[in-house]
Amino acid sequence: MPGKRFICGLVCMLTVLWSAFPVMAASQNPSVILPGKTGTIHIVYKENDGKTSVKGAEFTCYQIGDIQTQTEEDADGTVHVRNVITPIIEGVVIDDQPVQEEMLKAVQNAYAQGTAGGDTYSGSTDSKGILLLKNVRQGIYLVAETKAADGYFVSKPFVVSVPFSDRSTAEGANDYWNYTVTCEPKPLAAGEWKIRKSVKGNAGEKNREFHFQIKIEADGEFQYKKSDGTEGKVSNDAVITLKDGQDIQIMMLPAGTAFSVTEQEAGKEGYTTTFNGAAGHISGQKTAETTFINTRDRVAADTPAPSSNSQGGKEASGKVAPVKTGDAFHAVLYAALFLCGMTGLLWALRKKGEDVYDK
Repeated sequence: MPGKRFICGLVCMLTVLWSAFPVMAASQNPSVILPGKTGTIHIVYKENDGKTSVKGAEFTCYQIGDIQTQTEEDADGTVHVRNVITPIIEGVVIDDQPVQEEMLKAVQNAYAQGTAGGDTYSGSTDSKGILLLKNVRQGIYLVAETKAADGYFVSKPFVVSVPFSDRSTAEGANDYWNYTVTCEPKPLAAGEWKIRKSVKGNAGEKNREFHFQIKIEADGEFQYKKSDGTEGKVSNDAVITLKDGQDIQIMMLPAGTAFSVTEQEAGKEGYTTTFNGAAGHISGQKTAETTFINTRDRVAADTPAPSSNSQGGKEASGKVAPVKTGDAFHAVLYAALFLCGMTGLLWALRKKGEDVYDK
């Protein structure tokens, strides 16, 4: 009978709607985390200027905790909803403190050994510095940059919740949940430092090694490459050597690092030393340049001054000038004339004496 079938259908529909009411009510209640609903982790990776995008940085999200929804009913029938976080990795504490290196290592080791029991999600930033990780299961995640982009260091790890709360009530309970989590970590750019050496002047030593003491106000060792092809690592207070025409390039220095350099031979041994860029700070994605120039010229020999004495005189330097070729001949001639003169004088005197005697 149509009447009975209609009544039975209506009852069945009401039964279905009633059974679905808690789920429908939960979907309309922002304080309730919907079971099974996945989220998205949206990473925006740009420099502090907000414009320079960082491409090719790889991030991995490690699940370190579960989120469970619990309900409690008061004596007056009021129902309270609580969301409880449960760690899933032994020894890892979930709190609001910055992630330490030890925590990151413990999480990565747990996943490497297969003892974590959670999920991981990974990907690389695109040309706009964007990474979208979709269908992320509900939970607490440690986000770490596992591979730095070219010219950058890895950023600091951090913790996110999927979903997360935008606001809270006076009681401190979350009352709204967002399933798209946007994160904006800041990259640490790297820069380089190049030191050049030049030797000038006709007395400059082109093949000599000059010594430079460098100051780098940053921990660790840094890779370098010299123009002659040699490579190695340097750290603060290191001493390097450079010849004329050589340079050294120190790479992957953190942006903002203070540096300075002094040459040990500067201004010594007759050299005049000029330099520029001997101190400053490293800028990200740029090369700081320092140049040292040593100049030394040989002093020309003094030119003898003309002598006013035919028998020799003194040069402008005060040294006795050498006797010129031909002075010996003149001396002999003068001596001969002197002897002739004396002989003639004696003869004249003798002749005069004989004349007096005869008279």
